[in-house]
Amino acid sequence: MRCDFGMTNNDSQKPIYLFVHLPKCAGTSIIKSLSRVGKRKYIILSDSPESKLQALSDLQAELKRGRQQLDDIDLLMGHDVYHGIHSLAQRPAAYFTFLRDPVTRYVSHYRYLSDCAKNRRSPIHEFAKNKMAPDGRLLSIQESIDRQYFSNVMTNHLAAANDPDLTTKRWKIEDPQRLYELAATFLDSMDFIGFVETISQDTETICQKLGLPSSMRLTNLSKTHLETALDESVIAGIKQLNDLDQPLYEHALLLRKQNKSSDRAIAEP
Repeated sequence: MRCDFGMTNNDSQKPIYLFVHLPKCAGTSIIKSLSRVGKRKYIILSDSPESKLQALSDLQAELKRGRQQLDDIDLLMGHDVYHGIHSLAQRPAAYFTFLRDPVTRYVSHYRYLSDCAKNRRSPIHEFAKNKMAPDGRLLSIQESIDRQYFSNVMTNHLAAANDPDLTTKRWKIEDPQRLYELAATFLDSMDFIGFVETISQDTETICQKLGLPSSMRLTNLSKTHLETALDESVIAGIKQLNDLDQPLYEHALLLRKQNKSSDRAIAEP
C-alpha cells in the first residue's frame, strides 16, 4: 500500500518506513542518522544472507524477542528489506531507497573491499582478502573489472527484493530484461528516492518527515585511494559492466524530475 511520505495524526495510519539499503550508496550513514529515533522504534535487517524467507524469519524472531508486532515499529532498515515484508502489519508502508552514480558506486565498492582485505579487524576480512587479494597482492581496479566484480549491484538488489518469489536470491535472476523490469518497477512504487549526490538535502527531507535531527555524518568511508585519476578506458569498463545500473539510475533521476518518487516536489540532483 502506497502512502503519503509523511506522518498523520492517527497512530494507526502512521506509515511504517522501510529503507532498502543498496551497497555503497551511503546506507550506513543513513541508517545511523535515522537510528537517532528517541521514542521511535526501529529494526535493522541486514544479516539474512540474500534470502527473503530468512529475512522474514529473522524479522519475526526479532519481533518475538521484543514481544512486539510489526505495527509497533516505525522504521525497518537494511540490505534485506524486501517489497512486501510490510504485510505483517496493518499500517500503511512507505518504502524508500538511495541510489548512486554507477561509476562512483563501483569505485566506492572496490575501495571498501580493498580496505577490508587489508584490515584484519574487519568482520569480512577473510571474504574480502580472498576476493580482492587471491594471491596476496591487491587487485587493481582494472583487474576487478576484468573479473566482472560488482556488476549491476543496484539492479540485482532491487530486482531480487521485488521478486514475489520469496526464494529468489540476489544475482540469481539470469534474464537481463526481467532483472531490469523488476528493479525499475520497484523504483516506480517507491514513496521516496534519494541520491548520494544530494544526500544532505534528501536526508533532511526524510528526517523532517520522521521528526528527527537533520544533521548527519558520513560513515563507513573507504580509506583506500586510487593512485591516479581513472582513465577513460577504466570508466568505459565500469559502465559496460554496469549496463543495467546505468539506465536504472537514469530512470530514478527521471522519476525524481517527474516527481513520481514522492508526493511532494523535491529538487532535482
